[in-house]
Amino acid sequence: MNSIMTKIFNITEGQAKYPTVVSLKRQKGSRFTGECGDINIEVIKNKKLAGVFIHEIGHYNHHACSKNYFKMGKLSELEDDGITDLSIYNQFMNDRASLKLIKKYICPYATSSPAEFIACTFEKIVNGKKLPAEIYNFYCKYEGPFADIFMKKGLFQ
Repeated sequence: MNSIMTKIFNITEGQAKYPTVVSLKRQKGSRFTGECGDINIEVIKNKKLAGVFIHEIGHYNHHACSKNYFKMGKLSELEDDGITDLSIYNQFMNDRASLKLIKKYICPYATSSPAEFIACTFEKIVNGKKLPAEIYNFYCKYEGPFADIFMKKGLFQ
């Protein structure tokens, strides 16, 4: 786990925030449940545990820097939480060109909500993937953490 923490520390220039507890549990099949501080997030994807950890830290930092984080979940989460302002979610889901790019460069799961897009993109960046500028623009639009640092480091082309 130390090498993962070092990667996150280095790529965010020491600015990443960490919860006091991160709980990751393997559920049935390829489902993982992760909890980060006050955030309870499910990651439904066949990933290694290290990837799930990085993904959850992405959610945690997105939550820490975005005033609109709670409006960026999946539709079912927004409905469960009683959030009626679906404008951010709808804007994300209606941008077909960007969703196509996200699916190509990040993963299909990242197209399920703005919050999942940010966490999946954060994971790709921490794992060393360079991404196109169009993804950077979308990452900024949905208040992704450390966007300026990632651009300065040349992680978006």
